[in-house]
Amino acid sequence: MADQNKAMNDSDMQSQAQPEGAVPSQTQAQGVDASEVNPSITDKPAEKPTAKKAAPAKKAATAKKAAPAKKAATAKKAAPAKKAATAKKAAPAKKAATAKKAAPAEEVAPVEEVAPVEEVAPIEDAAAVKKAAAVKKAAAVKKAAAVEASATDATATDATATEDESDEHSDDEQSEHDDHKADYGNKTDEELIDEAKRILTEVAIDQARVPMLAVRNVLTERWDKLKQQALEAFVKDGGNVIDFRFEHAEMERFYETFKAFKSKRSAYRKEQDKVMTDNLTTKQGLLAEVKVLAESPDLPTAATYKDFKVINDRWTATGHVPSADARDLYATYRFLVDRFYDNLRLSQELRELDYKHNKGIKEQLIADIQALVEQKWSAQVGLSLQKLHESWKEAGPVSKDDKEVLWELFKAASNTLHGKRRESHNLAKAENKNRLVAKQVIVEAMDALAQLEGNDHSIWQKGTNEAKANREAMSQAGRTFGGESDALWDRFKQSEKAFFKARNQFYKDRKNAFKQAIDEKQALIVKAKALAELEDQNQAMKEVRELQAQWKDTGFVPRKMSDAAWNEFKTACDVIYQSMRKTQKQDRVNYKADQKKHAGVRDSKSALEAARRELTKLENNMGFFQFANPDSPIVKDALKKVDQARAKVEKADKVLREERKIIREAEKKAEAAATAAEVPATPTAETGGDSQEPATES
Repeated sequence: MADQNKAMNDSDMQSQAQPEGAVPSQTQAQGVDASEVNPSITDKPAEKPTAKKAAPAKKAATAKKAAPAKKAATAKKAAPAKKAATAKKAAPAKKAATAKKAAPAEEVAPVEEVAPVEEVAPIEDAAAVKKAAAVKKAAAVKKAAAVEASATDATATDATATEDESDEHSDDEQSEHDDHKADYGNKTDEELIDEAKRILTEVAIDQARVPMLAVRNVLTERWDKLKQQALEAFVKDGGNVIDFRFEHAEMERFYETFKAFKSKRSAYRKEQDKVMTDNLTTKQGLLAEVKVLAESPDLPTAATYKDFKVINDRWTATGHVPSADARDLYATYRFLVDRFYDNLRLSQELRELDYKHNKGIKEQLIADIQALVEQKWSAQVGLSLQKLHESWKEAGPVSKDDKEVLWELFKAASNTLHGKRRESHNLAKAENKNRLVAKQVIVEAMDALAQLEGNDHSIWQKGTNEAKANREAMSQAGRTFGGESDALWDRFKQSEKAFFKARNQFYKDRKNAFKQAIDEKQALIVKAKALAELEDQNQAMKEVRELQAQWKDTGFVPRKMSDAAWNEFKTACDVIYQSMRKTQKQDRVNYKADQKKHAGVRDSKSALEAARRELTKLENNMGFFQFANPDSPIVKDALKKVDQARAKVEKADKVLREERKIIREAEKKAEAAATAAEVPATPTAETGGDSQEPATES
């Protein structure tokens, strides 16, 4: 019964624990020899099981005559030999087909120590020996059937031995990829290239694959759209598709970084391949060591079990091997481990100790997963859950009483976490829908801005502020995902681009208009400055007034640009006005001087005219005395007055002539002085004197 329980428990242990992503091999369950699984390992003592099998029958014939001690020793040797032979006979027809489907066997769960091998009770007769052998054979067959069932249901891949280098991701990697892609979707090409360089230099190479592929996918989607647009434009312009070449300045920069990443990744993979090759060499050596223990003719003891534990610990710590060698390697190792355990009759105390140890491991895993239940679902929680499931598979077996209880606790917590994952996904979908509605409103507002028209700076300034506000609102709306999100983002960018293109065209035209107006004003400034050279001040005044009228007709120019031009134009005009005012002032001075100079002449002339009027009056009065006596006192008095008036006229005329003479002489002197100042006297060889223009009377 002890052997039967051991066979059933071994079957349970194999069905509960799997090695590094694999399931137990059919060959190990049916007792296939190691040389049949891996040709490099041969089963030298091939005939020993037959010899051991015959021994119990011979000894059973003399069992009644032998001493009890002799019977006990015989029974101890018969049991393992019988078991080994039975295991080798189990299901030989199926072993090859099942071995092809089964994955490498799991490393044996660690056990602290081994208890002494229990003595077997003496066998009374041959019938009892045959009965015990039949029970052992039935247990071995049952064990093989159980292992075969578990091997058929499990998958046979060593997923952790190699790393998938394709663009496909696991669920959690896909979630991380989508998160990165959503983050990178708002970045410019330059920022994404800088992010790729940062990933290359700062992120560990085993963690860099997902974000780097996300950067590449975002950039290639953009460049594919640009390429398609360029191709359509090229064909529309009459080009041939065969002649089309698409070039983008940023593509070369990114793919230089991506090429460096692939080289670094390739070097990392080569390094990992070398490590796995070294691990293969190490594990093949450990396989040879465990083969020695498994095929030893002596039953294992506590010392040999400790040696086996050391080998098993080294096997577990060594790490993965190349996938091409993993199947045969793990199948052979499991087969040899099973043979070792078949030969090792563990006491119930040792098995309980092993179960207790494994139970503690699983209880800790349950505590860890229950702690995860208290956390909010995230990608990191998903990774932790996956690692806990892997640790659960790697944990050793427990007793049947604890197996279902522990698994139900672990599964319940796992189901709760998966429920949180679904809730998180549904909540994310609902939030994504609301954010898409908000973004739809923003995109419609941006579409309206794209149709903006106007010739006023304030209109475009207001539109620019609204465009910036829409961009900020788009960012604050949060990350979204799905095809509708991409379509909205593309539509927003197109409308934003159309608006800023129209705005830039407005300011470009406005700048050209300003330049034209400035050029016109500068031309007027040049003309105004040229008027300062005109001698005819009246003509200069006329033209400067025309220039001022033309200035008013020039286009609008901002104050910062127009003030300098206006000040320069005003200064040029002021030169003309100041010259005119200076001339007018001098004319007024000359007029006053002339008035003052001719004041005496005017007075003398007035006195002469008054004297002449008086003389004329007196002479007219003398007509009344033509028939009077000349000696009459009245006539004499009248004649006297006439003579006095005539003398007065002569005197006034003389004074007037004198004053006019003085004025003429003064004018001649002034004219001569002016002529001398304008044309300096130049001595000549002919005259030997000064050349002067003759003075003329005015």
